Amino acid sequence: MSPPLLPAILAVQFLVALAYYPATRWTGWSRRAMFVVCLVIVMIAPAMIDVEHRAARLVAALWAAWMVSKLLDACYGVRPDEPMGVVEWFLYFINPTWMVHRLRPISPSRRDDVRRLLWRGGSAALLIAASVLAFRIDWARWPFAIEHAVKALLFMGTAIAVTNTWAALWRLLGGRGIDAMGQPLTAPTPADFWRRWNRPAQQLFRAYAFNPAGGARRAAVGMMAAFVASALGHEYIFSVAVGRLQGYQTAFFLIQGIAAATTFRLRPSGWRRVAWTVATLTFVLVSSVLFGWSVNEVVPVLAYLG
Repeated sequence: MSPPLLPAILAVQFLVALAYYPATRWTGWSRRAMFVVCLVIVMIAPAMIDVEHRAARLVAALWAAWMVSKLLDACYGVRPDEPMGVVEWFLYFINPTWMVHRLRPISPSRRDDVRRLLWRGGSAALLIAASVLAFRIDWARWPFAIEHAVKALLFMGTAIAVTNTWAALWRLLGGRGIDAMGQPLTAPTPADFWRRWNRPAQQLFRAYAFNPAGGARRAAVGMMAAFVASALGHEYIFSVAVGRLQGYQTAFFLIQGIAAATTFRLRPSGWRRVAWTVATLTFVLVSSVLFGWSVNEVVPVLAYLG
């Protein structure tokens, strides 16, 4: 199957996920069986794309992960006696800023969101322009460490600005949602970095991995469970994209999980906070080489690895 049919695959995945709606009123095995059927169809759909079209398979796998996340929450988080209306169900599925239905977010004032939209939108435009320029540089002349640091920082900065801009715009349009990022690049510890990075996904992992594994009573175990779940999700996305199991995502998220589990009680202050912040950002950049290897097998973004 060729990339021009990618939109059709995405549409099928979306419609299959939406078809779970009647099951939100069911209980017992029928509710879970419907979840499994929808999950399997959504997850195997990207394999219909020829493996040489890796970017297209990546998009389909990312969409599948999003749909499965919503299906998981719908199966275990939406009560049969409090079902959603059809419009609310549709908006819930297309909303990336609200992943756990029972955690209804409180939106900032419209004035605050207008300011955020202007500031973050401008920052996103500048970072996207800087990223385009970065990919026009002949990085083969430069050490790999410099190329990776520049591109990784631009990627993270752009992701922060774009997702937070979208969150503000979504709320101004009448939707509900939280800011995706909470200034993770200024985090003093790895644990704090991941508390600030992708907060909607963090809510999902907290509800369905951290809490079932013991929650605050066994915080380290719960955090490792959350990172293992994240590793499995990311491994699925990139392994589907390249047509084979990679292992890079598993290694990356297990390293991050160990670092987060060993630093979640630390609260450095004063000059120590500055030192810890620099060390944390350095750690994230160095370990993210694993993430870069994974991405590079789909889209050659790093000249040294290409």
